[in-house]
Amino acid sequence: MVAPRIHATPFLCDAQSLSVPEHLIDGLRPLVRRSQRRERRVTGGKSVQVTDPKGSFLKNLVLSLVLLGVSSLLIPIVLKQIDDRKAIDQQQLQDDLARQDKVVDAQAALLATMAADFWAYELYASDVVISRDERF
Repeated sequence: MVAPRIHATPFLCDAQSLSVPEHLIDGLRPLVRRSQRRERRVTGGKSVQVTDPKGSFLKNLVLSLVLLGVSSLLIPIVLKQIDDRKAIDQQQLQDDLARQDKVVDAQAALLATMAADFWAYELYASDVVISRDERF
């Protein structure tokens, strides 16, 4: 951790011992604790990132406004793409259903024709069994 710099602080010490009086150290302790709250250690590294409490509000405000602007542009675009895709899917579904309706109608017509032909054959077959005509 980097020690805070002391700028031209008058203190009483002699040049020989280079010791700092205790009352100055006690006065600096709150400052050191406050500066430690503003520092955030990056995980996995030894560098310390210092956050500026005055600029963080403005930075957050600008970032919020930018995010609001971008989202107000992107959200309608994404919703329009979703609606377009749903409309395409709906049209494909309707086309598939129309094709299936044609197939079902053709099958119904085939079954009706087969049933009519079957009953006509049954009628002719019953004539052969029941009839006493010599041709049969």
